Amino acid sequence: MGMSGVIAMNVGAVVFFHMVDPETRKKAAEQEAFGMVEDAALEQISANARSLAAELAPTLAADWMEQTRAKYTARLKQKQLPSGEEASPFVTVSDNHKEPQEVINQ
Repeated sequence: MGMSGVIAMNVGAVVFFHMVDPETRKKAAEQEAFGMVEDAALEQISANARSLAAELAPTLAADWMEQTRAKYTARLKQKQLPSGEEASPFVTVSDNHKEPQEVINQ
């Protein structure tokens, strides 16, 4: 057990001197400070996102409603059956499948 004790004391001494080394302590303090700054930034981003969502949601919803109304109104005007009856304004996915980016750019 004597040799194990010497090894354990040696490892303990290395760890102790590493922990009290000024450069090691400085790096640890900097890492803690950077972590605090990043945590605060993430909290602010979350708060800003909630605020921005509340601000923009009504405008985005109204814009979507206008675009959807215009799209279906145009389809109703264009789709007349030969007998004079109107076709259904509902479109199947296979008729008008578009990628999300295409829909956004319209």
